[in-house]
Amino acid sequence: MAVIVDVYQDKRKTSNNLWYGRAWHPGILDTRALAKRIEQNVSVKESDVYAVLIELANVMTYEIQNGNKCKLDRFDNFGG
Repeated sequence: MAVIVDVYQDKRKTSNNLWYGRAWHPGILDTRALAKRIEQNVSVKESDVYAVLIELANVMTYEIQNGNKCKLDRFDNFGG
């Protein structure tokens, strides 16, 4: 996968007009799009995958707000 880099110049008075590179991505997949992609790889309907993703977000929000960490395999820890 290629990394896309956008080059920009810092225009603030204190920056000496230095140039910087910033990695960016061409698009963002929302929850519905993720559910569609997952449906293609498993035997579960998109609507069921979508419901699970929404509930995952709700449960993780609740647990993080209550001071717990959430760890998803192959990702990292979420929360304090």
